[in-house]
Amino acid sequence: MPCPWYRGGLCTSPLLDKPTTDVTLLSRCLSNVEYSTCRFFKELNQSVSTREEGKEYGRPILIIHGLTKPLRSECKFFKLFTHESGNYLAACDILRRYLNLYEVDLCIKYWSECPFRKCGDLTTGASIP
Repeated sequence: MPCPWYRGGLCTSPLLDKPTTDVTLLSRCLSNVEYSTCRFFKELNQSVSTREEGKEYGRPILIIHGLTKPLRSECKFFKLFTHESGNYLAACDILRRYLNLYEVDLCIKYWSECPFRKCGDLTTGASIP
């Protein structure tokens, strides 16, 4: 399996300011193990490689939920998955569902102000019933 940060000829590592071809080296990026030695490689929080994993969040609709690059939020309830299509999916453990593109943006920018996260923190990480 090639590097998870290599997409369409670009390195999309979160350690970079923006996707770029400047640091890509095909022999390393497409290697099964060599990419982990790259200084821009960072482990994903969580990835899904089969349909069964991440099923607790429902069925994703890629036009609404599909991300073209892996994004990160500082919220501890934010989960990132890879979909078999090559897209990424973000989910919220509190809401128990995938986040749409608009919600992902809000989760990244305003995670500390999120009322759902605050409820989860009050119940020591338990989800809202």
